Amino acid sequence: MTNHDFLGYFARRYGFEIVGVVLPGGSTLAEPSSRDLAELIEIIEREGIQTIIVEASNVNRISDTLAEQVGIETILLYSDSLSDADGPTPTYIDYMRYNAQAIAAVLGETP
Repeated sequence: MTNHDFLGYFARRYGFEIVGVVLPGGSTLAEPSSRDLAELIEIIEREGIQTIIVEASNVNRISDTLAEQVGIETILLYSDSLSDADGPTPTYIDYMRYNAQAIAAVLGETP
């Protein structure tokens, strides 16, 4: 599950399935309705989701609130920008390493 549909190509390429997105549609400005949130909770419970992957450039409180409500975590991935120089992804290599390690950790693997 992601905060919005930013991992579609990645999921298709590596055989993952995105079972839900917190922000409906393609816009990061959209907000889910109460019904949307209820459906996401059902998906989380049915699929055993443990983490919502949040795009670092589009952090929003909705994903955090949903995760807190159902007792799961959120993790940040970088998708279209680097962090500040003193952040975790100041270079492209750092960006790729950070994302790979974050995904591996969610999957229970040691990178």
